[in-house]
Amino acid sequence: MTQLNTIDKLRSYLDSQNALVFDSASSCRGFVRKLLTSYGMKPKNVSSADTYEEALEKLKTVSPKVLFFDYELDK
Repeated sequence: MTQLNTIDKLRSYLDSQNALVFDSASSCRGFVRKLLTSYGMKPKNVSSADTYEEALEKLKTVSPKVLFFDYELDK
C-alpha cells in the first residue's frame, strides 16, 4: 500500500466520524483539532472538553469514534 493510498483511506474514514479531544491545555486541544481537520475531519465533528465532567457529558451526547485524551487529567 502506498503512502498516498493510506492517507486517502484516513481522509475517507475521518470525513464521516466524530471526535472528542479531552485535554486541560487549550493549546493541545487546538493542535489536535487542527491535525484532525487537516486529515479530512469536518471541524463541526470535532468536540473538545477541558474537564472530566464535560468530557463525560460529551461522550454521551456526541458518541465519538475517535478519542484523544490526557491520561493524567485529574478528576
